[in-house]
Amino acid sequence: MKSITRLTLSLALFVLAGSIGAQEGPIKYRQGVMAAQGGHAGAIAQIAYGGVDHNEQLVAHIDALAALSGMIVSAFEENAFVMEDTPSSAKAVIWERWDEFQEKAGDLESAVSAFSVAVKGADADAFGGKLDGVWDACKGCHETFRKKKE
Repeated sequence: MKSITRLTLSLALFVLAGSIGAQEGPIKYRQGVMAAQGGHAGAIAQIAYGGVDHNEQLVAHIDALAALSGMIVSAFEENAFVMEDTPSSAKAVIWERWDEFQEKAGDLESAVSAFSVAVKGADADAFGGKLDGVWDACKGCHETFRKKKE
């Protein structure tokens, strides 16, 4: 009888751990997508504002940012809730106001696309304004859907 109880308890803990791991995976994935996006945005800022002289790498960072911005909705869609024991900057309001979140993600995709066209078209006059549009799109989403950094 004791071994059956132990086996049942072990099986229950195994299933619970698998369930937590299954939810943690999507959270870690979306955090990776957002961290990569932040990394490329930071590199773009350093190039654009003269922090480094790697102009030849600007298009690669923009292309990566464009690809990553297209992953935002699917990265968040997979996880319906924020887990209390897994640190996350995502607010639960993302899933409560899903349509608005999707719209904000689309705004970022559009802003990154416009910036890409300006850079690749060597439109120096539009370059700065289009980059401001990217920052505004990031901020527009973060204000509503991301917890403030402590």
